[in-house]
This record gives sequence, C-alpha cells and structure tokens, in this order.
Amino acid sequence: MLKLDWECKTHTQLVLETKLLWANILKENEVGIGWTPGHATIEGNEITYRLAKEAAAEAGKIKGKR
Repeated sequence: MLKLDWECKTHTQLVLETKLLWANILKENEVGIGWTPGHATIEGNEITYRLAKEAAAEAGKIKGKR
C-alpha cells in the first residue's frame, strides 16, 4: 500500500488516513503481516466465524432499537 505507486481511485481520504496511521505505527513498532487461510478446516476458525456472525446479528438488533 505504501509502495509500488499504488493509487486508490475511491475512498481516497480513508486510504490517505490509513497510510499515515500505518507509517506512524511502523516508526515505533516491528509489524509482521501474514496470510491466513479461510475459516474452513482451521481449528478454532469455524467457531470464531460463527461467534462473529452471532455478534454481528446481535449488534444489528441493538442498532435497530435506537
């Protein structure tokens, strides 16, 4: 995102803010990013996925009560 002259055509303000935050994080921290496979057949991921879906559904109910 910060290299290879990548340029976003939409959400430019969000991308700019994200780039700035990322640059600030890297100034003081060592950060590693790795690929994680999808939820299927990964121990714990399917449970995490189910719980995340349930939480999102509950959040939607709460938001709808306002």
